[in-house]
Amino acid sequence: PLIKKSDLALQPEMKVSIPYRGFQLAAVIRIPQGPSRKSPRLPVILDVSGGHNLEWLKIPQVISVSVSGFTPREFSDEGRDGFLKILKFVAHCAHGDLTRLWMTGFSWAAHASFDTAYHRPSQIRGIIPMGGGPRRNHFRVLPNLSTTAVLACCGGKDDKELIWNLREVDRLKNKLKLDYALHIDPEQGHNLPLKGMMGAAPLIAKSMPLPIADKGTILVDGINVANSFLRVTRVVTKLVAL
Repeated sequence: PLIKKSDLALQPEMKVSIPYRGFQLAAVIRIPQGPSRKSPRLPVILDVSGGHNLEWLKIPQVISVSVSGFTPREFSDEGRDGFLKILKFVAHCAHGDLTRLWMTGFSWAAHASFDTAYHRPSQIRGIIPMGGGPRRNHFRVLPNLSTTAVLACCGGKDDKELIWNLREVDRLKNKLKLDYALHIDPEQGHNLPLKGMMGAAPLIAKSMPLPIADKGTILVDGINVANSFLRVTRVVTKLVAL
């Protein structure tokens, strides 16, 4: 059936319940002043960490959402599908732009931003991970980030392997044709604020709509890698095993 337009009244702050896997996720949506369904649709950003990180980023013209208590197992399809469900639900009910969905977060939520983007290729317009990065055994699916803008910020005194991973992606970005910017703050550890964070607002403001992924290659490291048209549900194990 066709999806009907949302008739939910727009407010600067909206609290909605999002059904997911038999549960109800309590979401808080914030819309810039003067919301109207006649206005241009705005980008939507999910703070995976619960909302407080958005105060550091100071992004003015964006619809933001946070969900309290949703902490799925890291690097799981429960998390990947849940984060996308939240973003798409909010874009629908709050007059957001489905072609400009963003994720951000600190620490584990930064890991989750990377993980969702390269296991759900061509669905996330951009990510702003802070104090987190990709897992090294996921490097083989990094090309799935080709349509996702990345602004990564990390403290120079943070975990050494985390910093190595982030710098290795920076080294590979031209070869893989990634839109990737990395800021290592030499004076900081595993904490905020971090240098480079203020680049989030102009990056999102200038972002173009996500191109439709109706062709091309999807790299797979297991089941349930998916774009908007295709979900891989079976694989030949020996072809993806480490």
